[in-house]
Amino acid sequence: MERELRAQGEYVASCLPVMRESLLSLDLGADRVVMAGCGDSYYSAVAAAGIFRTLGVPYAAATSQEVEQFLPLQPRDVVVLASVSGGTKRTLEAAERARGAGVATLAITCNPTSPLVRACDETLVMPYEPISRATPHTLDYTLTLLAQALVAERVAGRALEDLDRLPDALDACIDEAFRALPAAVDGHTTASRTFFLGAGADVGTASYGAAKLHEAGGRTAFAGESENFWHGMNFMLQPTDLVMVFQNRIESARTEELLVDGLAQLARTVVYVGDDGVASPHRVALPHARDEWAPFVMAIAPQVACLLIARHEPARDAGTPSGSDSERQHEVQSAWFGR
Repeated sequence: MERELRAQGEYVASCLPVMRESLLSLDLGADRVVMAGCGDSYYSAVAAAGIFRTLGVPYAAATSQEVEQFLPLQPRDVVVLASVSGGTKRTLEAAERARGAGVATLAITCNPTSPLVRACDETLVMPYEPISRATPHTLDYTLTLLAQALVAERVAGRALEDLDRLPDALDACIDEAFRALPAAVDGHTTASRTFFLGAGADVGTASYGAAKLHEAGGRTAFAGESENFWHGMNFMLQPTDLVMVFQNRIESARTEELLVDGLAQLARTVVYVGDDGVASPHRVALPHARDEWAPFVMAIAPQVACLLIARHEPARDAGTPSGSDSERQHEVQSAWFGR
């Protein structure tokens, strides 16, 4: 997992110009972008909302099931469906529903011969081979985010100013996370739970963080929205728990400072991930945490925390649920995915 985690800057640098060039040939004129997927592809869609806001592109993030069953689609929408494998059942069903409604569709995938490519009007291929699908996904998530950001550029008709400097920013943030997080994770035991909290687009990053710990052997982790956490979820906190708080907008700094202060009275460790606006004993300082970079750099902290927690606790295979019939778990999961 660490090799994949540290390779993200390198892969972004090589994939960015290729994908940007590929999009130039596509007609993505739209009144609204609907970005959909399952699992990490959905969490990245939520996290990418700030990028579309920065470029002034009307935007909705949705699960594939929402697109397939619930979401009203408009004739001038473009539905963008992300799946690294290109074979996720619910995402294929969403593509079929969108095309049946006469709405333009774009696939984002690593597999140019996948069923998703055949189901969509256009395709953006992520030009890389996943390093591993057996450990909690890091590179797949970041490159899906990159593809989504480049779609925002193409629809807006203008480039994100600093996207070309993202590889160096990722490398710097990885170094910062490995510096700041070992002390926070020290003392984390199998009895500890981890909470990930954020507001706005950071809810996507929080959900992604919890999912990484689920994948790392079925560890107990929860994701929540910062405000709604205090409407009942706070009663779940125990003194042994770790809480990670994400904040990328200056406007929300005061709210997040109050959140961190309150959490510090209830949990063993509170980690603040963001710019220098909030004081916290455990802080992953990300000076690049603006809307266009925030989902990329924010995701580094939960990735590193997941790796450190997996190392710190007794060994358990990634992707193997604890306290359950793992073979049956995988059978049921595969049936749901349609594999």
